[in-house]
Amino acid sequence: MFLACLILGCNRHAAVPSTTPTKFSAKIGGFEGQSAVELTAPDTLIYLYNSRTFTSNPGTERTTIKVTEAQWQKFRARLDAAKVWTWKADYIDPGVMDGLFWSFHVDFGDKKINCLGSNAYPEQAQFDAMLAAVRELLGGKSFK
Repeated sequence: MFLACLILGCNRHAAVPSTTPTKFSAKIGGFEGQSAVELTAPDTLIYLYNSRTFTSNPGTERTTIKVTEAQWQKFRARLDAAKVWTWKADYIDPGVMDGLFWSFHVDFGDKKINCLGSNAYPEQAQFDAMLAAVRELLGGKSFK
């Protein structure tokens, strides 16, 4: 049996989905306000919000948010339910010059997504579910 495992490659442990991402960032907004969040440590997010303009401008609120393992598990389950892993890399409406820009990047090891959009989105219910999952992770802070 041991020799067969060496030759054929045996794995006694099934791959277990990671509940804590190694990378996470999300951004949404435009000229009239923007929200952004980024993972800086396994249990720490930096949240940026500016209700009037881009988060790179003065007047931006900056908050550090601690995230528990249970919160990450719930977030991962919500992303699975929203089917974010099936989204395309980009959603762009070339007919609109200004408007809403968004990006969503998360890497759980076994699953990851890197996508963005400008005035276009994946299926609306899925996109809304992702936004709700991010807001919940942020403790209800604005992310829309």
